[in-house]
Amino acid sequence: MFKDETSGGTTDRHMFEDKTSAGKRLAERFVDHDLRPDTVFAVPTGGVAVAEPIADRFNADLGLLVAEPVRPPSEDIPLGAVTDTGSTWIDGRLVEAFDIDKEKLEVEKQRAFREARNKHETFDKIGSDPTPEGVVAIVDDGIVTGTTMKACTTAMAEVADTYTIAAAPVGAPDSVAELHAIADDVLVEEDPPSFKLLEQFYESFDPAVVPQWSE
Repeated sequence: MFKDETSGGTTDRHMFEDKTSAGKRLAERFVDHDLRPDTVFAVPTGGVAVAEPIADRFNADLGLLVAEPVRPPSEDIPLGAVTDTGSTWIDGRLVEAFDIDKEKLEVEKQRAFREARNKHETFDKIGSDPTPEGVVAIVDDGIVTGTTMKACTTAMAEVADTYTIAAAPVGAPDSVAELHAIADDVLVEEDPPSFKLLEQFYESFDPAVVPQWSE
């Protein structure tokens, strides 16, 4: 159990057994909100095991949407992210705070795009992605800063005639609120007031799940 001590006391919070069980619970959240995804995109690698039971629950097409963080020099905090489709989400506040040169930022964005494409090409050896249509769910194993999810929902927002849902078993409230400005809807099962490690919500946490479906 996760101990939530942010309010001054100690409170037990339910953890997910693993990512598959988290995905099954998240699928029921879709049912509760009367949402039925036609297409599900997993954000690899963490979102794959969560997305699979959701796609199974609704008999939805399943694909991947890869996002690579954009980082300032010598810093671990991501400025944003770029998807394998070329869509970009950048936090202008951090760019200003770190005083990032525009040319250096562009170089880093191009690096992130190439890396995202390379990762997706590796996954493409296993399967192919569906065409997004109708209700589209983008699924990850958690939303902490929300950087990669914001880039992914930005990418899907550029696709006409789709209703985009950002979904994860757990999400930081501030990041979830910011996602509402990009996605048509945001679904999370747990939204603790603060946390540092996503792993603390899972009894079994494997960050490197490789998709196993095929065409």
